[in-house]
Amino acid sequence: MDKKSIAQLAFEYFLLNKNYSEVSENGNDSTVYDYSNRVVRICKQEGYHSLDEFLPSLKDLITEIDNGVDKTKKGTLIDKNDKSALRKFYEFILTIS
Repeated sequence: MDKKSIAQLAFEYFLLNKNYSEVSENGNDSTVYDYSNRVVRICKQEGYHSLDEFLPSLKDLITEIDNGVDKTKKGTLIDKNDKSALRKFYEFILTIS
């Protein structure tokens, strides 16, 4: 199991403070961890080794998503939950910048 980065943990904390759920009614991980894991997965699929490396391309990716793109420039398919997670991660980055 990979250790979570400080950025990933901070993002999860940000989501918790925004009242996103940590655990679903049936006891499974919920939105906080789902969004966090989605962002990390997309970051890795795009060839980045860390969220810090991913940040410079995040704004362009969000712009593409807002224009209806369902694939990244490197071919990673993104669904509506991926898009929501990336948008929320971008919001998080803007709050700490």
